[in-house]
Parts: sequence; C-alpha cells; structure tokens
Amino acid sequence: VFALNALKSSKTGYSANFLVFGRELTMPRDLFVSNDNRLEELRVNDVTTPVQTHAYDLYAKVRDITRRALDHTKRAAQYQCNQYNRHVKDVSFKVGDLCFLLCNTPEHKYSKKWSGPYRVIEKISDHNYIIDLNGTNKIVNISKLKLYKANKYSKIPITGDSEPQSNS
Repeated sequence: VFALNALKSSKTGYSANFLVFGRELTMPRDLFVSNDNRLEELRVNDVTTPVQTHAYDLYAKVRDITRRALDHTKRAAQYQCNQYNRHVKDVSFKVGDLCFLLCNTPEHKYSKKWSGPYRVIEKISDHNYIIDLNGTNKIVNISKLKLYKANKYSKIPITGDSEPQSNS
C-alpha cells in the first residue's frame, strides 16, 4: 500500500499521497540517493558517542550499498539492451521492392499466413509503407511485411521488372 500511495499517476502527475495529504512520501532510499550533504553534516558534527558513531557508519554503509545497487541496475539494463540489439535485424524496404503481407485473419490454421508479393509504392516513415494491394494503395506497418526473395523457382522474375501477381 505504501508503494502504491507513493507512485505517481500517469494521468494526474501526482501520487495519491500528495493528492490527499499535500506532500510526497519520503522513502529511506531517497535520503541516501538525493541528499549528498547529509553525510557531510553528520561528519562535521561531533561524532563522539558510540551511538553517533554507529549511526554515522550505518548511514554511510547504506548510502554506499544503495548507490552500488543503482549502478548495478543501470549496468544490467544496458546489458539487456545490448543483448536485445544483437539479435534485432534492421529491416527496411525501398520503393519498388516486392514484399509479402501478413494475413490478419487466416481462414483456418493451415491457410497461407502471407499473401503477395506486392510492390512498395512509397515509404512514409521508418515503420510505415504504402503498398500496391491489387490496384489499391494500402498503408501497412513494417511488422506486417516480409521481403520477397526471388529464386529460380519464383513466378516473378528476379529483376522485379514485371508487376507482381497475387498468390491469395
């Protein structure tokens, strides 16, 4: 419940605690991460009693552990990003390329998943293309397209000079 009350809403931009009580909750982690001067204040003051020494050491230890945990989290996120990017293929189409279109709702599980090939007419953005869909132009996201690779058994010539035929 504490975490939910401290979480900022994407709609309002405020946490539930701020809307009800007029202030944000202060988490112990916030004291260690955002306030670097606090440790210096403790060091400057007389740290003479064993309790004060213990409090100073504990504060310094928790601050260091919290910072190391944040650094580790950042490194882990960067590692995951690098691992993901290693396997991602940069797919793009040029105007005039032939491509297959993913069928949204196949008739049955054994029907063709891809129809085409169709010719790319225009590139709108990195993710959206206009293709010639049997005489009509259709805007399609790149996630629904697959590059047509001609081989010696293809019905369409490898040069791609002729108009594509539908295999629907």
